[in-house]
Amino acid sequence: MSGDTEAAALMAKEDPPVTTTRVAADVELGDSPGIYQAVIVAAFGGVGVTLKKDGTTFQLHPMFVLLLALPVFVTQVSSILILRAGLDTSATIYTPEDGHSVALLKLKLVLIVIVYLSNFKVLLYSLTYAVFVANPISWTELKHYRLEQGVLGTCLPNSAKVLTMPTIAPCAALAVFMLFTSSYMVCIDSVSIILAAGSAQDAIFNSLAISFVTDLKGVWWEFCSNTFRLTDITEFKFAKLPDNEVWSPDGTLHPQRLEHLPFPFLFKMLVRATTWTCCKMRTSFLRVGFGSMRVQQLFSLILLMAVYSRQLLVVIFAIDTNVLPAARDLCEEIKLEAGGGKTWASWGLKKLDSVLLVDMNVEVNFAAQHDSLRSRCFSGELERMKMPKIRSLVSEHWHEILGFTGLMVGLLVLPSLAIALYGIYSPQSKVDEIQNEEIEDLQTTVKILKSRLSELEGRTESKVGSDMSAVKADIANLREEFASWKVKTQ
Repeated sequence: MSGDTEAAALMAKEDPPVTTTRVAADVELGDSPGIYQAVIVAAFGGVGVTLKKDGTTFQLHPMFVLLLALPVFVTQVSSILILRAGLDTSATIYTPEDGHSVALLKLKLVLIVIVYLSNFKVLLYSLTYAVFVANPISWTELKHYRLEQGVLGTCLPNSAKVLTMPTIAPCAALAVFMLFTSSYMVCIDSVSIILAAGSAQDAIFNSLAISFVTDLKGVWWEFCSNTFRLTDITEFKFAKLPDNEVWSPDGTLHPQRLEHLPFPFLFKMLVRATTWTCCKMRTSFLRVGFGSMRVQQLFSLILLMAVYSRQLLVVIFAIDTNVLPAARDLCEEIKLEAGGGKTWASWGLKKLDSVLLVDMNVEVNFAAQHDSLRSRCFSGELERMKMPKIRSLVSEHWHEILGFTGLMVGLLVLPSLAIALYGIYSPQSKVDEIQNEEIEDLQTTVKILKSRLSELEGRTESKVGSDMSAVKADIANLREEFASWKVKTQ
């Protein structure tokens, strides 16, 4: 009876603070993530290394994973630039009077489309990561790398001031830059490599060769993860911190969380600007689970449509002028080299040459002498596609451009926009939101009951232990009395 009274009194106590269960963030890594995705995952504490025999895993700082990604990036860029410099830029793309040449051109255009489609997912993921990393709210509410759980945290406990957020976010941003740059360069140079092929067999082999450059990131990450015993990131899910630690009930950032953020007034302004009360929003749509995934998809698809539209104009310009796009790119490199490092672009080109596997100055000069490229370059024959020329192309080929734009908008932008609007105004979204809140309340209640049950069990065990001690003492006393009675009777 007394145990029931203690249990009732214990259940009547005030609820203790409970940490909310973590929820997976809405960002995907794809089927086969590569070394660049591993850097982003490491920034959010998802890459670890096993150091001890008992299987203990320590988090790995993204800076180390970024160092592993640099050889792949240098190899990819070097391979693409060597392929570009090795093209015969003086050759024409096709002969309009030759029927076989026209048929071969159609096959080349089909292969270019296939390469673009095979590279579609990589470009889309890279742009999605770019929007995700550029979102300040992602770094505010998502769990990221912690020094005390990493390798350096055990070896260098005084390095916490150095290895904090200022070193984590730039690593993820550089990984996104390298992923997008390598993928975009494949799209750019695949046009010239395929159009420069002299036969159908060469065109097919060239398209396969340029696609292999994209796959290096996955092959290298598989090698590094197996060699250095790194954790598998295939099933990794970005996890956010408890809502009660980041957000206030009114949908604004928690004051304690703002104390740990640089420039808290900017975060306040961002949350206020992205909370559209006119659309019945009670918090920022950049918040995980409240519209961030839809925003990432919409912006990344719009950017991808802009990239593909640019490439469409490049292909049309190349066919109209019968000049490979690589010829114009090499011409720009020659002009930058002639600038003598006086501009930022020429200075950046020299720094890039210093880390590549080959000396691009030698390769470009050889191509310029072999194809008379230098004279054509400075004569103005190989000018880049500037805005006046873009307007001219749009006016001359508006049927093709309009059809392509309509196809891209219909397949990419409109479905994503419809889903985003449906998620905001649909009654089902309100039901889902209420259900999520009820689930969180149930999870909190379960944690409270578990804590109370464990406390009650502890009290019961202690009481039973004290009662058993008393019983043992009584037995010992009875034994002593029995022994004394036995002696007296004898």
